[in-house]
Order: sequence, then C-alpha cells, then structure tokens
Amino acid sequence: MSKEKMDKTKGITLIALVITIIVLIILAAITVGALTRDNGVMTKAEEAKTKMLIAEIQETVDLWKTEVGTEDDSKIKAKSENELLQEMIDANKIKESNIDRTKKTITIKNTEISYNVARRLTKILTSENYGDYIDYGIDLNNDGNTKNDWKIFLNDGENVYIIASSYVKNTSLPSYESNNYIHKLSNVTTNTTFNEIKNTAAYKKYHVGFVLEGDKENQKSVRYLLNQKIWNPYYKNECAEYSIGGPTIEMWTKSYNEKGYKPLYVTGTNTYGYYISETENSYTEVQSLSDPNGKIDLLYFPVPQVFNSVYGYWIASPSAHGSNYLLRTEYDGSIYRYNHSNAAMSLRPIVCLKSATRGFYEEGICILQDNQF
Repeated sequence: MSKEKMDKTKGITLIALVITIIVLIILAAITVGALTRDNGVMTKAEEAKTKMLIAEIQETVDLWKTEVGTEDDSKIKAKSENELLQEMIDANKIKESNIDRTKKTITIKNTEISYNVARRLTKILTSENYGDYIDYGIDLNNDGNTKNDWKIFLNDGENVYIIASSYVKNTSLPSYESNNYIHKLSNVTTNTTFNEIKNTAAYKKYHVGFVLEGDKENQKSVRYLLNQKIWNPYYKNECAEYSIGGPTIEMWTKSYNEKGYKPLYVTGTNTYGYYISETENSYTEVQSLSDPNGKIDLLYFPVPQVFNSVYGYWIASPSAHGSNYLLRTEYDGSIYRYNHSNAAMSLRPIVCLKSATRGFYEEGICILQDNQF
C-alpha cells in the first residue's frame, strides 16, 4: 500500500474514532440525564422508595391507633406514643428530626402523618380530679415528657380546662423578659382591641363582671392575655377549642371554690377592675387566703417560694386598685395585684378542650368521642 493511501486510511480511522467517542459522550449524557433529571429513573426510584416508607409508617401508626382504640375491650395494653416512636427510630424508618412532639406528627418529604389519637374515656371528671396531671401532648418544659406539663383545672359541664402545671418560659412572646420565666406585660406594644376578644368564649363566659373596652393599661394587658390569636399557635392542638395566657379571676375562683375551700367571691367592680374577698359583697382589693389547705394547693400556687425571681403568675383580669394593675397570685397563698410593668410575674396558660372532651383517660387527653356519657 502506498504511503499516501496509508495516511488516508489512518485519517479516516481517526475521524471514525472521534465520531464514535462523540456519540458515546452524547449517549452517556442522555443516559445520565435519564437517570438523574427530575423525572429520571433514579429520581423515580427515590420517590418510589419514599412513598413506600410513608406507607409503612402510616400503616404502623394506623395499626397502633387501632390497638389504642380497642385496648379496653381486648385487655391488651397498647404501647405508648414514646414506645411507638422509638420503635420506628430503631427500625431506621424515622429520625428524631422527623417528629413534631407538640403537634404529634411525623413528617417525611412534606408528607405529614398524625399519631394523635382519640382515646376512650374511663371516668368523668369532677372537682376531685382538679390538680391531676394530664398528658395533653405539648411539652412546656422541654424535658421530652408531656405527662408533667399540664393539670386539670376546671370542668364546667360544657368544657374541660387545663392549666400549665407551673410557670412557662416562652421566649417568643412579646411579654417575655430575658430574666428567667418573667413576663412583663408593659413589654407588649401592640394593642389587642376589644373587638378582637368581645365575642370569644373565654371573655363571654368568664369575664362577665367587667367590660374590657377602655384604654387603661390594665385592660390592654388583659386583652393581650385573652387574645386567642396570640396564644393558640403555642398551646392549642386538635383537641382544644382555644388557649389563653392565663385564667380569669372568675375561672380561677370557680375552680378553687369547687374544691371545697373557704369560698372566694368576686363581688363587684369599680372603673378599674375586680374586687375579691372571702366575704360576700365586700369590696376588698387583695385577699390573703385563710384556708390553710387552699393556700398551699399546688394547682393554684405551684411554687411555694420565690423561684428565679418570680413571685407568682398573672390572672387575666384587671384589679380594682388602679388603672395599671392586674390581679395575680402570690407564692405564699394570696391573690394580690401588681402594676402591669412589674417584672416579677410569670404566666400559666389555660387551654379549653373541645366540648366533647368532658372526661379523661389515664395516658391521654385527646378525647373526641361524646358517646361515653
């Protein structure tokens, strides 16, 4: 073969090789794209794997809910929520970061699975249950245990009310002071209007003795405490009608009196707020409780000494003492009043449970059935 012909053949071979490489590169790019793009094979495989995982978790939760709903009939005790979650963590189905223990949900790739469950009632609430711990499902003290955060406060025949078992430290609230558990109401710069609360259940049922439509500082502070839009995002779940920043004096005295202590009377108001006394029709601003058992009841006075500079908690009602004063508890067993700018008071939020929730189960408060009565 002539040199010229050999050079020509080599040239053709080199061109063919380059073309082959280019074709292979194009095919590789197409293949990689098919595997990795949004609707590619790998993406679809990952989506299928996620869907299968979600289905497995949902099936596990649904089976557990069935066990909870039938445990009284079967006499077999269902595992607790924590046991359920730990079982799925140990099986590498979920991680702690997937769990919202406040909302009682598991979230996988934007899919939310609720593990909240309506449990059967085992007994009807009475005043004998006031002060019992109840598992509402919201962890206030961040200890991973929701069974020591809430207590039964009141059953008025229409709703059950629960209260934070002690002072709360909510750094997201505008009243919060950087010092410990203190909530200084004068920190609240946005004004809750009377129209925002006048038709709410808490105001209409448990603040009937005083109209909060004025511009006095104590009325503004109470409207803040009664504004459900402020408190619901922190303390309301699917079992609740609403939550507020603390009990009103009418709610507080109703619970206290039903426990059988020496009665307290909210006997009248002046232009500023409420009077409270152990004597009917008495206009007393402050009441040091004389019942020795009532003044040490931890439902009403949860910390019997000064705690982290906190002396007590706010009651969501204005005091008759003056335009800047609200009622509040004192750690020594008294109902006192303080200026709204005082930096020694904390909060104990109240949650009103749904109207069907008129009893409780030993391990859960989310009770939506109304056929047990």
